[in-house]
Amino acid sequence: MTPELILKSFQATGVWPMDADAVLKRFNNYPQQQDEDAEIGEHGGGDSWPELRKIFDAAVANKARIEAKRLSQSLHSLQVNNELLRTRNEELQHELNVIKKRPTQRTTLTTQDGDD
Repeated sequence: MTPELILKSFQATGVWPMDADAVLKRFNNYPQQQDEDAEIGEHGGGDSWPELRKIFDAAVANKARIEAKRLSQSLHSLQVNNELLRTRNEELQHELNVIKKRPTQRTTLTTQDGDD
């Protein structure tokens, strides 16, 4: 959140703190640059939407731009589709395991010699 957005939220709600600067200082406007190279790896390998949203917020400066909004919507849509596909894949894996565990019919063949 930017200080401007926080100040606008004060105005919109009509609630003003005694010292607005104390509130504004509590928000980290510049996220720490972490060692993301080791962390990035394979995104889409289980990242939840809130985790992707944090990455998006850290990477995009002006979130009010149309392009940023489209990117955010695209990320969310892809994440939802990814979750649906993961769930469907798990269901299919479960069904396959059930099928593999079913007993198979076995027929014993006798020889022509009449051995029983």
